[in-house]
Amino acid sequence: VAAAIPLPRGARHLLDLGGAHGWYAAELCRMHRGLKATVVDLEGSVRVGRDIIAQAGLSHRVTHKEGDVLTAELGGPYDGALLFQVMHHLTPAQNVALLRRVRGAMVSRGTLAVLEYLREERDTQGTSAPLIGLHYFLTSGAASYTPAEVEGFLDDAGFKVQSTRPIRHLPLQTLIIAQPD
Repeated sequence: VAAAIPLPRGARHLLDLGGAHGWYAAELCRMHRGLKATVVDLEGSVRVGRDIIAQAGLSHRVTHKEGDVLTAELGGPYDGALLFQVMHHLTPAQNVALLRRVRGAMVSRGTLAVLEYLREERDTQGTSAPLIGLHYFLTSGAASYTPAEVEGFLDDAGFKVQSTRPIRHLPLQTLIIAQPD
């Protein structure tokens, strides 16, 4: 996944929202010399994530900050931002509001990477995507979104989608790359 995220040349600061373990951010830091990441997540996730990153010897590159992604101070400016497996927990309005905050914390040529389980408009292949939507609804009151819905959230928040592609090694997951418009 990290190899599929095109950060701007010379990127120095990365924001990982809801990044828990911080491993995606850590991999990007390993790939980009001089890159440092801030992972924002809830207290329990941050506690576990700090331990994982410390055991990997990367605490100098990846730091964790406790907070709710909807209300935490994001800081910035960031050259890149990750929003992985967060959107399905949020309503459409919350997603647009969060994305607007992320846009405000990014540099103009920054890269936003969204990774989500996305469902197609119609399940013509008999996959388990409808079951994922049911699971999301039962566990967090939200649902899975279609690529068009997520692209609409991004557009409403002032992002331009650069690419959308499924991740073969992570079944049913789609990576969307966008930049501030």
